[in-house]
Amino acid sequence: MVEVAAQPSPRPTIGELEHAIRLVRPRLYAHAGDAEVVSIDEFGKVTLRFHGACLTCPAKPVTLAAALIPVLEEVEGVTQVVAEGVHVDQAHIRRMQRIIFPGHNSGGPRPSGSA
Repeated sequence: MVEVAAQPSPRPTIGELEHAIRLVRPRLYAHAGDAEVVSIDEFGKVTLRFHGACLTCPAKPVTLAAALIPVLEEVEGVTQVVAEGVHVDQAHIRRMQRIIFPGHNSGGPRPSGSA
């Protein structure tokens, strides 16, 4: 029997991730904030950085869980999304998503891009 190694998922590009963020950017702008991709590691972990009013906003974990993670997880190869300065574990993020988007396993519907 010949064993075949699993093929790694393609690594997402900054362009693909920025395209996904553009879908929710109007909501970030509406609150005088923004987010950018800082890095993507070889395992598909995406690190974001918040800007503007998001820097001091106590709702950053909710923004991450409800707006950014759902659209970024739609990009092939993304395995995890974290943000600098947001210290909340993945279990709590998934719990927030279940509360915000009941009945959706992925965390929530894909936003339409409108605020």
